[in-house]
Amino acid sequence: MSPGVAAVHHARLGAGVGLALGESSTNGELCASAIVPLLEHVAAGGASTAFMYGQTGSGKTHTMAGIEQVAAATLLPAGCAAASARLQYFEAQRAEAREACGGGPLELSLSLSRAQVRGDRCVDLLVERGKELMLANDASGVTHVLGLSSADFTSSSELLAALATAKSRRATHATGANAVSSRSHAVCTIELCSSAADGPCAGKRRPPAAVLTLVDCAGSERKEDSATHNSDRRKEGAEINASLHVLQECMRQWVATEAGRQQVHIPFRQSALTRVLANSFTRSDTRMAVIGTVSPASTDAEHSLATLRVVCQIGAESGVTRETRQAVKSVGPPLEPVRPSPKTYDVAAVRGWLARACSGAFAPLLPVVSPSLDGRGLMKLSAKQMASIWGVSEEIANAIFSELRAEARRAEESQKARRAGMRAHERKKFG
Repeated sequence: MSPGVAAVHHARLGAGVGLALGESSTNGELCASAIVPLLEHVAAGGASTAFMYGQTGSGKTHTMAGIEQVAAATLLPAGCAAASARLQYFEAQRAEAREACGGGPLELSLSLSRAQVRGDRCVDLLVERGKELMLANDASGVTHVLGLSSADFTSSSELLAALATAKSRRATHATGANAVSSRSHAVCTIELCSSAADGPCAGKRRPPAAVLTLVDCAGSERKEDSATHNSDRRKEGAEINASLHVLQECMRQWVATEAGRQQVHIPFRQSALTRVLANSFTRSDTRMAVIGTVSPASTDAEHSLATLRVVCQIGAESGVTRETRQAVKSVGPPLEPVRPSPKTYDVAAVRGWLARACSGAFAPLLPVVSPSLDGRGLMKLSAKQMASIWGVSEEIANAIFSELRAEARRAEESQKARRAGMRAHERKKFG
């Protein structure tokens, strides 16, 4: 039903994504298309990050397990598909070591670290009792996870066993949508490492440069999913959704920067999760993939649409979701169109409002505003976040925030007026 119950509409929503796989697809098909290119980039000495995003119970953790298996099989064995690139990368390290340490042979291994982020807390999953970690910035602004343990592996079976053990220590709770819902973000970091086997530098590890980061995000939830939760579970859900929002904003700004459309500050310091992932946003050779998992169940349609919107908004303007409506039946008299609420704006409407509001006072901001920002995302931004993301003064940010709220009030009054007109028509028609 449309606002004011003036007509019944049939809506179709399209989402532009890089790859869409059905419910019968396997983890192998996903990895061949989306993950193997990231692994080959790591094998050649680069940095890659893969995010798993979606509603609780939609298969994120299961899919991530498949990705971990492919990563272990691709990066460790000598006969792997990425072996040529991996050997070229380490041969370059040998050349550097030859100058510094006399050119002895290098031993190759993978170094694994895994942590979970719950709200503002970061916990080490490689130790049995989950040591709490501290986040600190050095003089150059780089974020470090203090005290995070790591372990070296030379075989894929050992690596997968360690990952399974760490996964069993991850926080889960029963929710209305999933009996074993992951209630924390899991961040797995795998570094390709080398150390001198003999000579004056024997045992000294060379600085790792090739890094694979796998992020299994906690399941997003609607208010309906948490209706029966206690206060602790509701607070937990609010923290998860807040951190996912910051991650979404960081990704959108990173994509815009990489595409050369704008150069803005990426607000990764606004949550513990994005601080842990700071290296992914600041390295110039990072490649990223965002995998959204959706449920085929009709009861989860609202969740699936929300996941698609987030994944598309992260990508670019070409990937935004588009909704088309077709009037099916009119159930009332012709009425003046209501003033749309800012939270319903699509990308074009957001940019149009910024160009027109306050006689065009905000138009100069258009070059720094993400081209994929829609009304829902705009309404979620505080004045402080606007100032940080767009690089404007607090005065301008507060003016935008105030005018946006005023526009929302005008839209609400317009909708009230339409409903009043509908009621007047019904009284006249039925007495």
